[in-house]
Amino acid sequence: AVVSTQSTGYGRYIDDAYTVATSEGSAQQFFDAIGLQDPDQRISWEVDYPVSEDTFTPFLGSAVRVHNGVVESKFYRKGTRKDIALHHRSHHPLETKIQTARNFYSTAEQSSSSAELLEQSFEIVDRLLVANGYENPREFVKRRTPRKPTNKTETRVCLKLPYVSETVSCEIRKFIVRKSLPIDLVCTPGIKLRSVLCSSRPEDKPSCSRDVCKICRGLQAEEMEKKKVGEEEKKKKKKK
Repeated sequence: AVVSTQSTGYGRYIDDAYTVATSEGSAQQFFDAIGLQDPDQRISWEVDYPVSEDTFTPFLGSAVRVHNGVVESKFYRKGTRKDIALHHRSHHPLETKIQTARNFYSTAEQSSSSAELLEQSFEIVDRLLVANGYENPREFVKRRTPRKPTNKTETRVCLKLPYVSETVSCEIRKFIVRKSLPIDLVCTPGIKLRSVLCSSRPEDKPSCSRDVCKICRGLQAEEMEKKKVGEEEKKKKKKK
C-alpha cells in the first residue's frame, strides 16, 4: 500500500505527474511510494519543487504556482526546446501560417490565469514567432484573407493544383476573380521529394498510366492465381 505522506491530490499524464505537498521531501516520498507499486521497480521520478512561493513549476505546456493561496498559471516552453515553428518563408499557404500563429496565442491565452501572466505568455510566443521570421506577429495574426461572396445557386467547380508559392496562388486567384469564373482553387502539397526518394517499398503498388491495360490485367490475374495456389498449399499442410 502507498505510505501515508503530507501530499494531497494526484494527477498524471503519460510520464508527467503532479501533487500538492508541503515540502520537497514529502513530495519525493509520495512519488517514491508510487514507484514501489511497480513489480519490476523500474519507475523513478524526478521532483521539481518550487524554491519559493513566487517560483513557477512547469507541468506539460504550462507553469503553475500557488501564490497567496491562489493557483496561478501561464504559458511555458522548455528551455532546452528549440525555437522551431512554421517559418514565415516556408512552403505553405498564407492561411496556414496565420492559423498556426493564432493557435500559439490561443494556447497561451488558455494557459494564463490573469492579465499580467497573459502578457508574459504572449511575450514567449512573440519571441518564438520572431525567431521564425515573423516581424510583427501580433499584427500578422489579425490579417484577413479576402473571400469573394459566393452565390449558393451557382454551380462551382473545385480546381486542385499543386502548391508552388504564395505569389503563384495569388495570381491564379486574381485571375479567377477577374474573369468571374465559378471556380474554387485548392492548393495541395503535391508529391514531396522525401516521399519519392525515401519510399521503403516503392514497387508494392505498381501503377499504369493507361485506363485499360491488358498487361496489367494479366499480371493481376497471375498474382491472384499464385495467391490462390499458396492458400491451397497451406490448407494441405495443415491437414497433414
